[in-house]
Amino acid sequence: MKTFAVAGRKFHLIFIISTAILLAALSGCDSSPPAAAPAQRTPSAAAPADVAVSIAPFDRFPDTTLHGFHLRFSQPVVHRGGGRNETPPLSIRPPVAGTFRWSSDSEIYFAPKDPLPAGAQLEVDLTELAAAKNLALNPPIIALSMPEPQLAITQCQMRQISSDPVVRRFDVAIYLNHALEGYWSDRERERVEQTAKTLISARRAFRDSEAEVVPLQLRVVDGSLLLEISGTEMLRPGRDGTMTFTLEPGLIAAGGKPFNGASCSVEIHDRDWRTELKADIADSTARSVPAKAVPVAFFAPSSKGREASPARSSKRE
Repeated sequence: MKTFAVAGRKFHLIFIISTAILLAALSGCDSSPPAAAPAQRTPSAAAPADVAVSIAPFDRFPDTTLHGFHLRFSQPVVHRGGGRNETPPLSIRPPVAGTFRWSSDSEIYFAPKDPLPAGAQLEVDLTELAAAKNLALNPPIIALSMPEPQLAITQCQMRQISSDPVVRRFDVAIYLNHALEGYWSDRERERVEQTAKTLISARRAFRDSEAEVVPLQLRVVDGSLLLEISGTEMLRPGRDGTMTFTLEPGLIAAGGKPFNGASCSVEIHDRDWRTELKADIADSTARSVPAKAVPVAFFAPSSKGREASPARSSKRE
């Protein structure tokens, strides 16, 4: 009987301990708040990065001196005051004269009144715009920096200027990424062109001879974004040499910052003129002779198969 009593007390003690452990485990599971997970899935009205805003990349060499820019949105946006037909409610700091306009419901373009200066630091305030479902714009203020002055020589060559292959001209094309300072003013345009001419030069040098200055002509195209420089006509040289073009630093971009200088060279080879001259003569002869015609012989062949003196007409002159 004592054995059964002891065993019963041990079983009762184990049962109590097991029950306590189970209750503690259940109590621990109930301690975490059940509403925490659903609360994290609920979107916030002011959640950041809902609508991304970016600036379209500036072209290195634009096609307009004004250098306007595009703001692009990842979703359609509207004026908080309502509608998209109104002028976009944006502002620039520091103030810049110009006009904002809608390009689409997700893009706005700014057209400045005057060329934006090189290196300008600007901020565009977008806080008056709104997206669907009150999504926030990120960032609400766009900071932009206008590119620094750059130029590039995109053409440097000896170009045939007529049907005569022995006549060529030296041509250079220089693209600018900003308008020349003052060029858009009629009063300043002539002065700017004269300044540019003093910075531009070309020299032609043949072997065993000193370099000579080549007269140049300057033409400003696209409101000062393209400079076209050309030299005088050059006949087939008869010897080899080099044509070197130089633009000294000193051209001033909108905003007062200077452009860098640049230079390029073209090798002049007399054999190139001779080769193209022969090809042009052969081509023109082929075009001028009908398919079934027999070319006129300017030299009468001798009996020994060598060229003799030019054939003469039997008619006495």
